[in-house]
Amino acid sequence: IRISRDDDDPCDTVEDIKMIMPDINKGNWRRDQEIIYRYLKLLLDFWAEQLNSRPLEVKQSRKGMMSTANLRQTQTYLQPMLDKLKKRCLQEDISESLCLIVHH
Repeated sequence: IRISRDDDDPCDTVEDIKMIMPDINKGNWRRDQEIIYRYLKLLLDFWAEQLNSRPLEVKQSRKGMMSTANLRQTQTYLQPMLDKLKKRCLQEDISESLCLIVHH
């Protein structure tokens, strides 16, 4: 399973995200988009790592293949939004809603 990391993306840890989370929803929408981007990338990377760590027989089972397909589909569907977040050009109303979700 592909772990979606670009060379120019920070490789965040849960601790990194916890440190920047107090900055979210403070009126700086560009910073908000950066935090949302980093948070979602961390979640997707964590999900991929969990799936990669399964035994081969689990990966090859019907349920295992469905889990992998779910991750790939999610990555594909979220990619346009992640691209906009990375460029800091996501629509403000969507960004505000994601702030609320990520903050809680």
